[in-house]
Amino acid sequence: MEVVEHVAALRAQGALLAEAAAAVDLDTPVSTCPGWRMRDLVQHIGGVHRWAATYVASSRTEPMDAEEEAKVMAPPDDGALAEWFLEGHAHLVSTLDAADPELDCWSFLPAPSPLAFWARRQAHETSIHRADAQSPGAAITPFPPALAADGVDELLWGFASRRRSKLRADPPRGLHLHATDTGADWLVRVQPDRIAVERRAGDADWSVRGPVSDLYLLLWNRRGTDGLEVQGDPALLDLWRTSIQVRWS
Repeated sequence: MEVVEHVAALRAQGALLAEAAAAVDLDTPVSTCPGWRMRDLVQHIGGVHRWAATYVASSRTEPMDAEEEAKVMAPPDDGALAEWFLEGHAHLVSTLDAADPELDCWSFLPAPSPLAFWARRQAHETSIHRADAQSPGAAITPFPPALAADGVDELLWGFASRRRSKLRADPPRGLHLHATDTGADWLVRVQPDRIAVERRAGDADWSVRGPVSDLYLLLWNRRGTDGLEVQGDPALLDLWRTSIQVRWS
């Protein structure tokens, strides 16, 4: 996906998130984020949007400290929370839209450019939290296949492949993902000191087949395996769930 596509996804997913959040009380529990209520979710994503926009708008090349982050991300009281989220989302979208492609600023995952990183990261941050916002309702709306596949890529080649990742296995184990709607495959080799990801099918200790939107949600620990085709040792999924924790830096 290109920057313009990620920004379009951010715009659309943020609108869906706002709609879902507005449909329930702020005290509503968010089942996909244990311990959170809708208030916590809106405060979090609204703050993250402002945090991200600050790096892009100011071309900041060093990470904020905890005090700066708290100031940038500070939410208002409940009565102003919905409008605060909408304003922050719109500002992030317009900031990314207007940014120079040659922008130099801090980022924390591999990407073709800092602008490409922030557009992609915020598209997926907002997408996954959109699913969280919809989780108290009847159903989570499926993601467009291209967006979901890109989200699987970001998680596997970005977060899970970092040196600090806790996803390790000795002896090595294999995980195979197959998207039944797009035909895409991901083969993940979990090793004692790293993981290796390839875009192909292959033998694995555990495999799962299903629509790519469901694979995206599964890897982000937002759904179980019900309705998916699963084979092999379920302990590998348990390893994934306990090892993959997303951190900003």
